[in-house]
Amino acid sequence: MIITPVILSGGGGIRLWPSSTPATPKQFLALTDTRTMFQLTVLRVKDRRQFAAPLIAANAAHANIVRDQLADWSN
Repeated sequence: MIITPVILSGGGGIRLWPSSTPATPKQFLALTDTRTMFQLTVLRVKDRRQFAAPLIAANAAHANIVRDQLADWSN
């Protein structure tokens, strides 16, 4: 059975201010690793034998960040 993961990536970027901002919320910052929390989450579902490509639910304002960080992940 292949699982289709849904990754929820929301937030207003106010909890970790000034590092986190509305333009770049904490999930898109490399806080605990060289990769961001978003990228680390995507890596956990990378095995295509178990998982379909993830569905990402994010703010439209962060679409470019999501796209850029997914491109980094796929390399």
